[in-house]
Amino acid sequence: MTTETEYTQVIEDTALIIQYDPYRFNASASRGWESSYTDGNSPTADGLWLLGQGDSRHVTSRVGSTLQFSFHGHGIDLVGLPGGFAYDVILDGSSVGTGNAGGGILASLRNLEDKTHTIQIVVGESDGTTDALFVFDKALLLIGSGYSNAIVSSENIDDNDQRLTYTGQGWQRATSPYLIASDVGVHQTRTNGDSVTFEFEGISIYLAGNSNGDCSTYNVALDDQPPVTYDSRTLQFIGDNTFFFASGLDPNVKHRITVTNLANNLLELDYFSAKKVDAGTQTTSNATSATSTNTASASAQAANSDGKRTNIAAIAGGVAGAIVLAVAATMVVFLFKKRNMRKRQEAAENERLARHAGMRLSLPATPAVTRPAVNPEMYTPPATSSYPPNPVAQTPQRTDFRW
Repeated sequence: MTTETEYTQVIEDTALIIQYDPYRFNASASRGWESSYTDGNSPTADGLWLLGQGDSRHVTSRVGSTLQFSFHGHGIDLVGLPGGFAYDVILDGSSVGTGNAGGGILASLRNLEDKTHTIQIVVGESDGTTDALFVFDKALLLIGSGYSNAIVSSENIDDNDQRLTYTGQGWQRATSPYLIASDVGVHQTRTNGDSVTFEFEGISIYLAGNSNGDCSTYNVALDDQPPVTYDSRTLQFIGDNTFFFASGLDPNVKHRITVTNLANNLLELDYFSAKKVDAGTQTTSNATSATSTNTASASAQAANSDGKRTNIAAIAGGVAGAIVLAVAATMVVFLFKKRNMRKRQEAAENERLARHAGMRLSLPATPAVTRPAVNPEMYTPPATSSYPPNPVAQTPQRTDFRW
């Protein structure tokens, strides 16, 4: 049986495609979700924002708290710690338990139907542990490529790439003062209605940008699908945050993605990343091709039945020649695949190990941010509001949140 090549996509807890409810906006809120960093926060040099130190987590101590997002894939690992809380995992509206959970994995689900799923975690009662916190760290998505014996690669498209089409008068190139020196800049706008469009080929698309408390709502339209609205306001400044991700795309057609600013607030976009498939054998369209071929053969036979008698010898000679050519072509393909099979098997094994590595999964490290010394006593929280990353059908009505 042919095995489909799969790859793993990491969705961090800060991703704007995750909906947290309720979200804790200020100290007076009652134990809702809040973003937390392993080494705490520090104010930026200008005193406007907070910068998280270490690895990010989303935590809550409130019974009934939920998180939810959609994905297209064969499997998912939810990484985190229950912290003494009971919890339930709901897939497409039905409780599925926690799979093979343990070792920093809240749930591990496999062999899912190849379609778009909605996953939800509902936090239950605590076991009474003092200062207990339910912790969500990240999601690891297991996604099919649509091909067997294939190599999946990524192409990053920088915000200054000529293939991006910017529409509107507010776009400008800028370099964030909070990012590392190697970051060459982002495209930003504060104008409602400004947009950027990118046409690409691939099996998935990812968008990264910067988020903080001064940022805007935006929507994303992919191909002919209705646009989905997200909010890029976050308590901390987060560079290269996940603004959008979609997979399960047809690799044989050109796709179009458009991102539109929905307010006169800051929208900062850094880069797109498209996954592509190299070599391999397609596993999703063979049935369609076979049906078309069989239909054409039946039509030809029906037309020939009313004509002259077929020359059997000529047909036999043609069939024999075709068989010889087919055997030769098969040998060439077999030798080519055999030569490259070892590398593909090694890549598949690395992906398999990565999927089961748990909270200590080896991922590309985020470079450390060099910041000037800041006097914490001079830090004043910004007057602008901060909102959690919630995808919504329309722009959120509340705009007066404070912390």
